[in-house]
Formats: sequence, structure tokens, C-alpha cells
Amino acid sequence: MADVHVSAYTAVDASGDPAHLAACMDIVSLCEGIDAGRRRVAGRLGLRPGAALLDLGCGPGDETRRLAADLRPGGRAVGLDLSRAMIDEARRRLAGTDLPVEFDTGDAQALPFADATFDACRTERMLIHVPDPRQALAEIVRVTRPGGRVGVIDVDMETVGFDSSDRALTRRVVASLTDSFQNGWIGRQLPRLLTEAGLTGLCVEPSVMLFRPDVAAAVIDPHLALLVADGEITAGAAARWRAEVLDDAVAPVTMTMVGVVGRKP
Repeated sequence: MADVHVSAYTAVDASGDPAHLAACMDIVSLCEGIDAGRRRVAGRLGLRPGAALLDLGCGPGDETRRLAADLRPGGRAVGLDLSRAMIDEARRRLAGTDLPVEFDTGDAQALPFADATFDACRTERMLIHVPDPRQALAEIVRVTRPGGRVGVIDVDMETVGFDSSDRALTRRVVASLTDSFQNGWIGRQLPRLLTEAGLTGLCVEPSVMLFRPDVAAAVIDPHLALLVADGEITAGAAARWRAEVLDDAVAPVTMTMVGVVGRKP
């Protein structure tokens, strides 16, 4: 379903097509720049055999499983997601492996764990969808052990780059797309928010994500349809702009992704 807006990740199970949203996560993971950013953050988390890791907003759990391999022997990874459909898919993908992973549902703003449970916590492209990112970060810090590390990866939607000759329309599309998310500016806000949450020694590493054409279309097509339906732009203007930035474009669609790792004192 190409008509599912990407802001639906705020409430995956109510989207009408959670399987489509899980499939989109798989496709996004193949975009250039994603894996490099993940590896840099993972390398700073200090993962080791015997450690306990929380992967918050784990989705279908692919990264949870990959990181769990570094925790053997004696360690464990817990993948938590608000969506039951995502957790069901994560458990399906885990079946038949011997990885030390548990998957369960839970709200990032009220984590079901005792204080100082985990040696490291990570979350990726989740805070952009959370109603209260400060509360979620407070919870992440609470369940991290003193001396443990927290890694956050998220995007700044207003840095999405479309090569268009119509600057005014491009700015309208980008601004409205950004505002359709709970926290469209979260990428640029992460250093401040993690500092306010009490983390120290922050390492901030931005990277550029290059959208695959199918991912770019999945993001922009539902949003253009929404703008047309709301009377913000005409169908003709939307079609012309889309053709220029997607169908006929030479330059890829890009966006800045920010990875931040900090230590709990």
C-alpha cells in the first residue's frame, strides 16, 4: 500500500497495513548511509560478551539480532516496540536461531524495567514518532546502568534534499512533510536533549542517507496526495514536481541522519 503515510509509524497497529510498514523498514535499511551510521553508533556502545542491551523501537528486530551476536556468551538483548505486529514479526524472524534475544511490546515513555537494568541502550528512528521524546529519553537513562552508554540515531526531516527548479513548492512540501511527524526536527535536537537527560561525553556523528527510488516514492507519494486532497497544491503542480524530483531526477534524494552516543555518569 503506497498510500500509507510514513507518519503512521506513530501508531503502526492502527495504520491498516502494519505489514507494509515493516516491509518499508526492510527497504530503508538497504539505503546507502544507513548501515554505516548504525555501525559507528554500535562501535561506541561498548558491547561485549555478558552485557545486557535494550533496543528500543526495534521494529522487526533485525538490528537487535545482529547486535545480540556480540553479547555471547552470557549476555542478552531485549527488543521492545509499541507495535504488537512488529513484535510478532520480530519473533517470527528470530525463530530457529539460538541468539540471546527477547522481544516484547512496551511504551518507550514508560519502560517496564527496573532502574539500571541494561549496560547499553539504543534506539533508531523512533524518537521522531514518540509524543514525548524527553520522557522517552528519561526512561532510557533510568534503565541504563551507571557507566553504561546510550546511542540514539534519528533523522532531521527538514534536511531532505530534492533537486527541483521550483524552490517555493519544494520548501512547502519539505516543511509540511516535516510537520507531519511528531518531532520532525529531532535529529538536530538530539545533542541538547541527551545532555538535558543527563548523559555526558557525547559523540555526535551526522551522516547522509541516500534514498532508494522506491523508498523516496513511498515517502513522498502519500504526502503529495494529502496536500492535493487538502487543497494545499493542485494535482497538476504535484505531478510536475514529482516527475522532476523522482522520475526525471539525476541527483538522489538525500537526508541527514544523526547518531549520538553518551555515557550515564
